[in-house]
Amino acid sequence: MDIKTSEICRDLDGKKFDLSEAVPGVNYPPMHPHCRSTTVPVDVDDLEDSVRIARDENGKNIYVDANLSYQEWYKKYVETNPQYLLKEKKWKNRNSDKTQFEKYKSLGYDGVKSFEKF
Repeated sequence: MDIKTSEICRDLDGKKFDLSEAVPGVNYPPMHPHCRSTTVPVDVDDLEDSVRIARDENGKNIYVDANLSYQEWYKKYVETNPQYLLKEKKWKNRNSDKTQFEKYKSLGYDGVKSFEKF
């Protein structure tokens, strides 16, 4: 769970499917190009004290309750943190921002030397 999780995978987080009915791209990874999703076996008796890994705003691994859905994690860790929201916005806009930066450079604009500072 992090801000780079695609909308498709955010919506599928926590859903359970029978392995015998697994169809890649429909209900089994990969769901899309560059998909980082994975599957885990479900043992209903073992979920009570389980944890799963998520990433904080600095990209560091944190452990959260295994029953926490992506949407719940997002509300708790991202929506309440302005810095994390800004990082998400930068991540989502990275391609259009890079295109704009390259266009400025091609026009001779040299007010910003690197894309990171742009």
